[in-house]
Amino acid sequence: MESLEGLYSFGWAPLYGLVDSRRKFVLAPRGEFYDLQKDPGEAADLSKTQAAQAGKVKAELQRRIASAPKVTAQKAGLGSEELKSLQSLGYIGGTPGKAGASYRDPKDGKKILSLHTRAVDDLQQGRTAQAARGLRRS
Repeated sequence: MESLEGLYSFGWAPLYGLVDSRRKFVLAPRGEFYDLQKDPGEAADLSKTQAAQAGKVKAELQRRIASAPKVTAQKAGLGSEELKSLQSLGYIGGTPGKAGASYRDPKDGKKILSLHTRAVDDLQQGRTAQAARGLRRS
């Protein structure tokens, strides 16, 4: 599994995961590891208490990510005009981040997103002072 929404929308770390019938590992700045048979609701992160097992799954996930085929405009069959058009609309334009950069863990970004969303709502409702306070907290 993968989610690049946080990366493209907010500049947060991309999320990748490896899931099978027994376990789930999420690769993030602070990785997560769950026993899905004992904890299907994913309430107890075992990444610290089962660090060796989590490390093995993480290594397998990183190997799979590294070996995944890279899609280019040429492989997708895009012509130069189509490519220019998509670039001009902002749909493509390279990687949004830098290799090796440190990104915010999406778990930490949820609070900021909530504060920001509330501040935008306050602003739309004419509560500018309250919106400003909310944005300063975020």
